[in-house]
Amino acid sequence: MKLHVKLFVLFEESGHHYKTIWNRLMEDNFNFEIIQVSQNSKIDPFSCDIVLYTIPFIEPIVREKCLNPNAIFYNIGLPFDPEKLEVLKSIERGTDVLLIGEGKAILWDSKLTLKHYGIDNINFIPYSSPNQHVNHVKTAVYMGIKTVDLPQIERYIDIGGRMIHPFVIRKIGEAANLSKQYLDKKLKEYISNENKVMDYTTCISLSTASEFTEERISMLNLFDFPAVILANQETIAAINNAFRNEFHFNYETIIGNKIYSNALISELLSVCDPATGNGIWHAKSGKSYNVQRKCIETIGVDIIHRELVEIVPLRGDKPANTTRYGFNDIIAKSQAMKSVISQARKLSAIDVTVLIEGESGTGKELLAQSIHSESPRSDKPFIAVNCGSFSESLLESELFGYAGGSFTGAKKEGKKGLLEAAHGGTIFLDEIAEATLKTQVRLLRFLQEKEVQPIGSNLVKRVDVRVICAANTDMEAAMHRGTIREDLFYRISPITLNVPPLRNRREDIEPLLRSCLGSDVILDSELLRFMVHYDWPGNVRELKGLSEYLRFFGGQVLRRDHLPERYQKKYSELLSPSSQPLAAEEGSTSKTDSLPMVVSLEQALLQLLSVKSTGRRALVQSLRQNGTPTTEYEVKILLDRFKSLGWIEQSTSGRASKLTELGRKQLTQHI
Repeated sequence: MKLHVKLFVLFEESGHHYKTIWNRLMEDNFNFEIIQVSQNSKIDPFSCDIVLYTIPFIEPIVREKCLNPNAIFYNIGLPFDPEKLEVLKSIERGTDVLLIGEGKAILWDSKLTLKHYGIDNINFIPYSSPNQHVNHVKTAVYMGIKTVDLPQIERYIDIGGRMIHPFVIRKIGEAANLSKQYLDKKLKEYISNENKVMDYTTCISLSTASEFTEERISMLNLFDFPAVILANQETIAAINNAFRNEFHFNYETIIGNKIYSNALISELLSVCDPATGNGIWHAKSGKSYNVQRKCIETIGVDIIHRELVEIVPLRGDKPANTTRYGFNDIIAKSQAMKSVISQARKLSAIDVTVLIEGESGTGKELLAQSIHSESPRSDKPFIAVNCGSFSESLLESELFGYAGGSFTGAKKEGKKGLLEAAHGGTIFLDEIAEATLKTQVRLLRFLQEKEVQPIGSNLVKRVDVRVICAANTDMEAAMHRGTIREDLFYRISPITLNVPPLRNRREDIEPLLRSCLGSDVILDSELLRFMVHYDWPGNVRELKGLSEYLRFFGGQVLRRDHLPERYQKKYSELLSPSSQPLAAEEGSTSKTDSLPMVVSLEQALLQLLSVKSTGRRALVQSLRQNGTPTTEYEVKILLDRFKSLGWIEQSTSGRASKLTELGRKQLTQHI
C-alpha cells in the first residue's frame, strides 16, 4: 500500500514547482498531494502518513489537524543547488540586487540562506511591493519563478528554485522501503553534488531566523514601553530598545531563542490569561507590569504567525518583601533532595525556627521562600537578610532599627528594623554564622522574647516573626571553634534541614540543565557525561551560570568546544583516558561508576541492540546493570544519532530499536 504524503505550501506557483520535483524523484511510489495555505483558507482535519511543509509557522497547526498519531513531519529544508550560485560570486562587491520571490517570509529566508552559502558580496534587497524605491537597481535574482518583470532591470539571474532537501528525500524513501540504490540514482539526477548542499539542521535554523527582520524592530522602537514579537507562538523574534533598557538584555543574546529557554519571557507569558491575553506580572525588583499578548498576523484562519507582547509598567508597585518561589519551583529528581523537600513541606505548617545548612549555591533561600509560601504566614512579608554582607554595627541597625539621632548619620525620624518590618511574616537570616558574637547575643534575646529594642531607644517592641536561618558551614563545628555561641546554636539547631551538594545528587543535574537551557537545546553525549560527573563546587549557582554562558554563546547542539576555557581544562582532566576511575557516588545506580568513555557507551548500546530489539528505558536499565552509568536522555541522543546514520530501525511507535546490517558492521568495527 502506498504511503500518503501531503505538502503544505503558501503559494500556488511553488506548489507546482515542488510537485514537478516530487514526480521526477519518487515517480509513482506515493500518493502525493499539494495543499495551499492561503490567507482566507481553513485547514480541515486530515489524515496521511507523511506531512511536509515549507515554512516553520505552518508546523504547529498541521500537527494539530493531522488525525494520524504516527504521521511523520518534515520541514523540506529549502536549500539551494550550490552549483547554480557560482554566477553570483562574480558580481561586484557592494552591488544592490533585487531578490524576487513569493512573499516576505520566503524572501527573508532566501536572503539569509544565500549569505550562509558565502554570497556576501551582494546587498540583496527583498522585493515584495511595487511601492519600494528600487529604481536605481539594475540586477535582479529570482528562484526558478520570475514573478515580476520590472522595466529598470537590465539583468535577471535565475539561481534555480528552492529544493527539497536530500535528507528529507532519503528519509521519506526509507519510510517507503525504497532501495538506497534507487535513491542514490534519483538524487544524482536531481542535484549535481549532494555533499555540497547545506546540512539540514542549518537549513531549519535559517528558516526560523528569517522571521527576524529589521522592519519589525523599527516598528517596536516606536513604543516607549517594553515590547516583544513572538514568531509561531514559540520563538522570540524581536525586542525593542525599551525592553533592553528595562530588563538589561542584549539583542544578540535573546533573539532566536525559544520562549521556554528564556526564564524572563516564560514568566511574562505565564501570567497572561489564555482567553484575554492579559495579566499582571510582579517583578522581583518590586515593580509591576501589565502584560498583554495579542495576535498581529495570521496565516489563513488557523495559524497565529506573529504575536506582540506589550509589557507596560504600572504606576503602583507590588507589595514589597514577597516571595517569588514555592516548592513546585524546586527541581528535584534525586531521593536525597525529595526527602529534604518533604521535610520542609511538613515544617511549613509548624511555626518553629528552622536552620538550613548547605554549601553555597545549593538553594537554601529557595527552600526558605518555599517554606514561607506554604505557611499560614504566606500573605505576610518575607524578608531576607545576608548577615555576612554587613559590618557589625550596620547589621544591628538593619535588624533592630534605630531611634532618630542615635548616631552620626542616623535619620532624624529614625528607622524601623527589618525584624519589626517582618511582623506577621518570616525573616530569613542567611549566613548567620557570619554574625559577630555581640550581634548573636541580641539575636538570641530576640528569638527567646520576640522583642526588639531599636538602637538608642528605651522602647521595647513586641513582634510576631518566624525565623529561618541558613549557614554554608557546619554550625556545630563553628560552635566548637567558638565563632558561634553555644546558646544560640542550641536555640536554632533542633530542627535542621541539610541541603545536599549537587555532587551528592547527580540525578538532579540533567533536569536542572534542561530547565536552564530549555528543551530545544541538545547536549551531545560527551558534554552531558562531563556535566553529570563534574563536582560543581559552586553547586546549582555554578550550573546556572555555566548554562547561561552556553545558551548565549553556544548553538542548538552544545559540544565540548562551547565550554569556557577553565571548564575545557576540567573536561580534559575528568574525561581523559589516563584519568583515574571515579569513585562510586552515593545514590548512583551503579556501584562501578567508573566513567567509561563515550565510545564505550556507544559500543555497549550497539551490543545490547545486536541481541534483541529493545526500548529506551530497558536499554538504560541494562546498561546500568552491566556497569555502564548513563541517563535516558543520553541514550536518546545516541539512538537518534544511530537512526540518522542508518545503524538502527525503530518500530512504528518509536518504542523499540533494532540493529540494521549497517549497525552490525559498525559494531564489528568497534570490536
